[in-house]
Amino acid sequence: MKKGFTLIELLIASSLGVAVLSAALLSGMSLIRSYSAIERALEASSSARISLFRITTDARNALEIKTASGADKLILDMGGKEVSYDLNLEKVRRSVDGTASYLTEQGRVKSLKFSYLSPKLVRISIGFGEKALTLFTSEAYVRN
Repeated sequence: MKKGFTLIELLIASSLGVAVLSAALLSGMSLIRSYSAIERALEASSSARISLFRITTDARNALEIKTASGADKLILDMGGKEVSYDLNLEKVRRSVDGTASYLTEQGRVKSLKFSYLSPKLVRISIGFGEKALTLFTSEAYVRN
């Protein structure tokens, strides 16, 4: 009697090994894709929170909300300088006396809306994620 495996046994074992390795590879690739998506969502969330904090802080420290402000743009009188916020190319733009800088990277923020509840009270809503499904909202009262 000879010891060893037949050709059929080796083919079956090889096929099973390939199937197990393929499943492991696909599972690993799916995990990497999920991690990347979660990382992008966390970065967008962090950018939106930081922007919301900055806008809220400026609004609270402003002398007044300018009457030219609208649903898409907030203009603040900071006592000697004018600060405005709006959304440009899916980035939150902060302008100080006409000089613009961006608080977020492109594609991070999908919507930025302002609601004026009184002459000194503004509600700020920032939407991010796919189709702006997630919103952060804050209200700021102009104290000065």
